[in-house]
Amino acid sequence: MRSPDFTSPQAGADPERARSRGRGSRFRPEVQGLRAVAVLLVLVYHLNPELLPGGYVGVDVFFVISGFLITSLLLREVREHGRVSLAGFYVRRVRRLLPAATVVLLTTGAASLVLLPVTRLGDTAWQMLASAAYVENLYLADQTMDYLAAETAPSPVQHFWSLSVEEQFYLVWPLLFVLWALFARGRLRVLTMALTSVFAASLVCSVILTGSGDPSAYFLPTTRAWELAAGGLLAVFLADRELPRPLRPLLGWAGLAAVVASAVFYDSGTPFPGYAALLPVLGCVAVIAAERSEGPSAATVLSTGPARFVGDISYALYLWHWPLIVFALVLLERDTLGPLGTVAVAATSLLLAWLTKLWVEDPVARHGLVRTGRGALSVALVGLLAVAAVSATALVRVERFQVSDFDPELHVGPKALGLPSPREPRCIPHRSARRTTLPRRTTTAATRVSTDGTPRIRASTAPPTRRPRWRSPGTRTAPSGSPPWTRSRRTGAGGSRCSTSRPARSPPPRWAVRVNRTRSARRGTRRSSRRSRTWNPTWSSAAPRWPDSPRPPAGAGGARRHGGGDGRTVGGGHRVRHPPRRDPGHAAHHVRRARLPGQERRRPLVL
Repeated sequence: MRSPDFTSPQAGADPERARSRGRGSRFRPEVQGLRAVAVLLVLVYHLNPELLPGGYVGVDVFFVISGFLITSLLLREVREHGRVSLAGFYVRRVRRLLPAATVVLLTTGAASLVLLPVTRLGDTAWQMLASAAYVENLYLADQTMDYLAAETAPSPVQHFWSLSVEEQFYLVWPLLFVLWALFARGRLRVLTMALTSVFAASLVCSVILTGSGDPSAYFLPTTRAWELAAGGLLAVFLADRELPRPLRPLLGWAGLAAVVASAVFYDSGTPFPGYAALLPVLGCVAVIAAERSEGPSAATVLSTGPARFVGDISYALYLWHWPLIVFALVLLERDTLGPLGTVAVAATSLLLAWLTKLWVEDPVARHGLVRTGRGALSVALVGLLAVAAVSATALVRVERFQVSDFDPELHVGPKALGLPSPREPRCIPHRSARRTTLPRRTTTAATRVSTDGTPRIRASTAPPTRRPRWRSPGTRTAPSGSPPWTRSRRTGAGGSRCSTSRPARSPPPRWAVRVNRTRSARRGTRRSSRRSRTWNPTWSSAAPRWPDSPRPPAGAGGARRHGGGDGRTVGGGHRVRHPPRRDPGHAAHHVRRARLPGQERRRPLVL
């Protein structure tokens, strides 16, 4: 098959040849086979990069094919009608690309809400919007410059970046032909010079940015336009001439070998696109230029039935394969698919691609559901709004997750790491507060001093029936319903300061000793480091505070000499006047608390 010959006089003299070239301009089976090669390279590379480390060059083959076909279409329209219908061009693009892309985006968004963790939904939602608007390549280029997004997990729609580059090409390329038809009056030399300028400028930009190590060069349209322009130059070249027949088979095999060699020998460390992209691009140009000739050739192999079938579903296969890979890795909780997973994902991708072409692409193309510019605009807006609704649902879910309270049953991270949960902060008391106490809820022994000075032990298995209401100025009382000896919110167990309220390890002792740094209500003088105590008349007052007895709640009564926390009453409101200090009968009231060696009063450490 040959490309269209619009200017040669032999075209009108030989009707059979003209009809043959007209058919070849609209359908070339070897181009469909080349599409199959491109999509299979990308599929194998994404399934297992070790098999084809340079399989990403399949995207460059797609670019060359798109540039060749679109330029041939626009060139034929200018030759036949003398102008370019922008509305008709975009209607055809919408009818060809949007239905399948919208179906895949909506299905991928719904599956992401179910399968992906909420930490990945935010980035996926924004990339879905960018893909629906065909600016995904710009979004990824911006992410490559963001240090915080460098380690972001891949989203199931990031492969839409190549489709975004093509759509941006479709926005600019028809305008070039409109200007050419208006001002150059269809002269091919002017068009060739314009396409060559685009090719050279974009190639120089690609080489410079790639050589500088800019990661965004891989996604920018300015560094990829030369690949599409290469296909356009080939279409313009074949419009008036054809290659010699003996040269075609050799050129076809050489071009196919160049594409396969770049896929085998390139890897992730190859600077790309830059100079390295010339090999697959020129190889694809050679295969298309060779066309189909007699005898065994690359075009003959690419025109076989299986190659044409894969080429027909290549667009849908490219859309489906990457989301399936991402979801399979999430379900398997692994970094690689493995042999069985690779085969399963490949088979599922082929099946979904065939069903998409059968039920979505072909009905839209056959029945002409999108015929006018208004209809194309309506289809585009409806698809964009539908994808935006799914993305908004994902973003709302992310927002609710960020403002949700800590739930130890749901957020098991601290428990798995052996760390305290945020509701139970970790408090490490100072060493002076770490003292040996008796076990909780066991039989305790209260030490008493007899009149002759010898210690006397009396067993006690139950706490006292009457418990004081411990309160001190400046402290927060325990919530209603909690035991009266509940710790205040300022001080936790063992003397360390926490932000929670916990019950004490034991009921309050009969003697509460603390450092009094308040002003006396009676004397009006400041007491520095004077030890006072709280005395309950209902208890025995003949026992000192021994080191092995439980520590009282911080902020409990006893802050002042003549009563409880309010300075006037103790023991639930009973007015008590403390005996004078010099009374020898009450010497036991002023026994200082004994400390173990090495114990000093220091502020506890708080984490």
